[in-house]
This record gives sequence, structure tokens and C-alpha cells, in this order.
Amino acid sequence: MRRENESRPAGNGTAIRNTGERSDSILPQVNLVTLTPRERDLFWSGYQSGYCQGHEAGVRFADDQAASLHREAVRVVHLMAGLPEVDREAAREAAARRERRWAS
Repeated sequence: MRRENESRPAGNGTAIRNTGERSDSILPQVNLVTLTPRERDLFWSGYQSGYCQGHEAGVRFADDQAASLHREAVRVVHLMAGLPEVDREAAREAAARRERRWAS
């Protein structure tokens, strides 16, 4: 479940509203077989650029999410460090009282 303030990868502002249409009806068709070598190189350069941008955004998102989890873990550990130490003898006596109560 995504929290309201959870970080997300930054978009580039070119998001297309989902109309339920197939993407091939929105985007022009590219036939790599009929492209010239120069056009094919340009296509693959653009594809690789987009792929790398998506990969980098995913890495940033994963790092942000891991940092958020680590901050929460540090907060919990610091709170636990402030709790008083448990008296082992008192804990044994309380466990024995519970055992006697539930045994009868």
C-alpha cells in the first residue's frame, strides 16, 4: 500500500492519459527492417536513452524506499534503547505466576 508522502520516481512531464486505447494506435509504427542504418542507429540511441532513464529512476526510487525503511528502523532502535532493562528474576516470577494461573 502506497503512503501519501512516499517518494516516487520523477517523471519527465510527458505522461499520456490512459484512454484504454492500444499504444500502437497513439504512437507511430516503426519497422526496424525497413529503416536505413542511420535511422536504425538513431532509433536504438533513443531507445537506449529512454531505457537508461527509466533504470536510473528505478534505482533512485529503490534507494529512497530503502532509506525510508532504514530511518524507521533507526527510530525504533533508538526508542528501544531508551526502555528500562528487564529484571530477569522479576520476569521469571511473572512467568511462573502466569503458568500457575493458567494451569489451574
